[in-house]
Parts: sequence; C-alpha cells; structure tokens
Amino acid sequence: MSWDFRAPGAPHHSYSDPKLFSIRISHGGQISGNCYASGNVAWFDYCDKDRMSMTEIDNMVRELGYDGVITVVESECKDSWVWFLELLVKDVEIVNQFGYTFISDNQKGLLPAFEQVVPNNEHRFCASHLFPNFILQFKGKSLSDKFWGAAKATTIPQFARQMEELKNLDKDAYDSLIELEKPLKHWSRSHFNTM
Repeated sequence: MSWDFRAPGAPHHSYSDPKLFSIRISHGGQISGNCYASGNVAWFDYCDKDRMSMTEIDNMVRELGYDGVITVVESECKDSWVWFLELLVKDVEIVNQFGYTFISDNQKGLLPAFEQVVPNNEHRFCASHLFPNFILQFKGKSLSDKFWGAAKATTIPQFARQMEELKNLDKDAYDSLIELEKPLKHWSRSHFNTM
C-alpha cells in the first residue's frame, strides 16, 4: 500500500519529497447540475506517484466501504471506452455535458469515445503523463524545459515562443508535440477553452 488514510479532522500534510501527494475522494453524495452535494470527503496521504495505480485507487475506494472501481475489458479501444463513458455518464447523471472537463492520459481510442459519448465536454491530456513519453525520445534539460514551457503557457504568443525555441533545438521534438494525435487544445493551457 502506497498511502495512508487520514483520520477525519487530522491536519493536511506537506511533503518535502515531490513524489508524495494527497488524494481527496468525495463520496456518498450526488451530482446536481455541475455541483457535487451532500457527500463526504476522505483524504489519503503519502501517495507515491511512482507506485500509484488503479489498483491502489481501487483499494482506497474499498477502504471507504465501496465495492471498488476496477473493471477488466478486452482491450483499450474505442468500444471499451464508449462502454465505460456511457456507464459513467449514467452513474453521475450527466445530462447537460457543458461545464465538464475530463483529464486523462492519451489512451488509444479515448478521444473518439469522448466525441461519441460526451461531445460537448472539454477533454485534456495530463501533461505529466505525456512528458515521460516525450523525454524518453528527446533527452535533455533544455527540451524538458521547453515541453513544460509550452504546456504551462497561458497565452498563444507564450506558447508559440516556447514551441519556436523547441523547434530550433530539435525539430523532431517539436513535430512530436504538434502531431494530430495530440491536439494543442488538449495539452497546452494556452489553447484551453475558458468557457
């Protein structure tokens, strides 16, 4: 187990190790409009980002007295994601899809499934999940800095400057970030819809 259940009323933890973090799970309530209401909050501390997995999250949910959240599907593909998203939409009673943002890693078939099941939602890739794949191919602090500069840029001109500097450093690294499988609106803050 890579986490500890925080007792109700216990103080929030601060960590000197950047790999450790806390997870807040809201449970037992319901979604009304765009708000979660009448629920409880549980905190799990000392979560280790290198050891966190869906199995660990399933264990957390079980600790709260629920049956768990893990489901096995035949493959990570559009059909499996459509099935999962249709259940999620039903379970959390998403009627009006506007105002919801889904954040994920870049899983095969996920974008087309979002477009089919919840076409009016916002979808974003977690840059922390994109980065390990990027840095495996393109090593070096300067490339790493440009990746994060582009991901965290809050305006289009800031983004363009970071990407131009990346292109000057390594054209292949630049090309990997502008490929069609990673639309800018999904991973760079500068291109997010502000609704």
